[in-house]
Amino acid sequence: MKWIIQKNLTKEIDYNNLIAAFEHYNIEYHSIEIIPFSDELPKLEVTNPVICYGSTTLIKNVYLQKLWSPGVWFDPEKFTTTTWLSYYGDLLLNSDAKIMPLNEVMSQSLDTFFIRPDNDLKDFSGSITNKEEYIKWYKRMEKIDFDLTIPIIIAAPKHLGKEWRFIIINGKVITGSLYRLRSMMPRVCEQPPKAVAFAEHAAKLFSPAPVFVMDIGDVGGDYKIIELNCFNASGFYSCDIDKIVKNIQDMS
Repeated sequence: MKWIIQKNLTKEIDYNNLIAAFEHYNIEYHSIEIIPFSDELPKLEVTNPVICYGSTTLIKNVYLQKLWSPGVWFDPEKFTTTTWLSYYGDLLLNSDAKIMPLNEVMSQSLDTFFIRPDNDLKDFSGSITNKEEYIKWYKRMEKIDFDLTIPIIIAAPKHLGKEWRFIIINGKVITGSLYRLRSMMPRVCEQPPKAVAFAEHAAKLFSPAPVFVMDIGDVGGDYKIIELNCFNASGFYSCDIDKIVKNIQDMS
């Protein structure tokens, strides 16, 4: 497996750790830069198999142009809350979510709510907000010709304890990181056995790709799936990057 890794817009620590892993395992890689919001991909003479890592712009263009295989482990239909709800039900943190166009949010009765895009392409960041703040944000989006009809989810706010990111390859948790504890942002390579078992159980119910990211949280002693993410554009926090690269190389 050869790698194409985007240097700009990738967290420096993730970029450096990936390069270190490639050199450790003597893996061929190409470091590139992508123009934000451009649909151009670099002209590279590489043969498959190739795996890419970088921004959502890179992932979207690789998926659409299909120059490399596997390129990215991404399917826009599978990385949506709509799809997750159909498989996970109450295992999903926002199982109460309503899905609607962005421009219908103001008709909802919730004063304080969680909102995020239905898809995984980060059109905007998910957050807890209220009607007043939402209206201000919405007016700013109108001025920049943002697509106000994109599908979004709206749900009641949830109170989480710990939150973990797990890297899942062929249904197994390869590594994980604690990335949030209430308002604190610790970075610990932590994989509690019960949390790992929960994540792997959920992966048996539905996996959007052979390699993907699952974020789960502790809600009053129960585990819930916060979201799934495309591996190729996800941050690693304190996950063991060396182990990730080794397991992906073993797939090829």
